Amino acid sequence: MVVMGSLDYSRLSNPNSVAEVIQFIVTELQQLRARDKEIAKRIRAVRSALDALRQLGGHLSADDSWQPNAQASPAENPDLRRACRIALLESTDAVTVEEIFKRINRRGSFCFVSNESAITLISQELEWMAEQGEARKINGARVRLWQRIDVLLGPGNPS
Repeated sequence: MVVMGSLDYSRLSNPNSVAEVIQFIVTELQQLRARDKEIAKRIRAVRSALDALRQLGGHLSADDSWQPNAQASPAENPDLRRACRIALLESTDAVTVEEIFKRINRRGSFCFVSNESAITLISQELEWMAEQGEARKINGARVRLWQRIDVLLGPGNPS
């Protein structure tokens, strides 16, 4: 039995045949690449789950157990804040929370647990941004619209 590195060449009928060894190595490489794709997919799933848990307000402790935060607030999620800012910057017009959600999803700038929680989280973040003077809420007859403040204070719009 000839073993080089982590490959087991004992399965070869003729280990002295260069063509057979090359074919064996190519097959092994294909299997390793497929395994790499599986592992990358699992890593993305774990990261997505951690992002979802962070949205719910918490953190990993030193022993890798999940600990909820005492008072999770939108201010504790700078990634969502940034995603909302970018979505508002994409338009000079006022937009709905649903449109902001679509823009965030299209850009992939934040990962939400579900569409329902996304709308709630974005609404809370926009309310907080309005309190901080970063966005303005426009209550219409049918829907609530949001607009970034600097559009309102631009040329021709005195404060």
